[in-house]
Amino acid sequence: NFKLIKNPIIQSLLVTLSLLVGYSLLGSFNALKSSGGFNQWQGNIIRLQKYAYQKHSQQTTVLVGSSLTANIPIDLTDKHIINLGLNGGCTQTGLEAVLRQDPKPKLLLVEINDTISRKVDKQVIESNYNPVLHPFRRYFPSFKEEYKPSTQIILKFDELRHKFKKTPQPLEQQNDGKKTDSQQLSGEHNSLGDKLISQLIQNNSKPLS
Repeated sequence: NFKLIKNPIIQSLLVTLSLLVGYSLLGSFNALKSSGGFNQWQGNIIRLQKYAYQKHSQQTTVLVGSSLTANIPIDLTDKHIINLGLNGGCTQTGLEAVLRQDPKPKLLLVEINDTISRKVDKQVIESNYNPVLHPFRRYFPSFKEEYKPSTQIILKFDELRHKFKKTPQPLEQQNDGKKTDSQQLSGEHNSLGDKLISQLIQNNSKPLS
């Protein structure tokens, strides 16, 4: 047994397993930040994986569609609503994800436009429901797209970049606090426009029940 442990291959496997378990514990204690993705494709993967690997109530409402659905502001939806709209994707891919998931939602809202004629993105679906990777993703956060070590490293660097990034000096300070006539006029127009937009939003916003 001692000779077996000294085997380099066995040692490598033990170290790898220890790192996976340690990384998973960090995820269990919410020490890892969830990433929304650094591009359109990764964002869609993360959205579908969250739907596949989280427990859902039978009272859940699911939205499926393209970027039109994906861009619905989150503050206009309730907690029990899951948005499976895919940027650059289509309704069919979201429907396929719902078909493979249990329990089925109480209500399914389907976006119907020209994108509904697009075919299912089989590569994304098969990867998401891969029978070999499925249990690993369920118990080891490092196998999920949003918690990949490479993603976490990029998030950390991004935080540091914003932290040490110098804030540019406001134009008002550069002009010794004196605004030009064009700046004053632009500010008045912006203020009026903001008020009109705010009033329109208030009058027309109807949260999804």
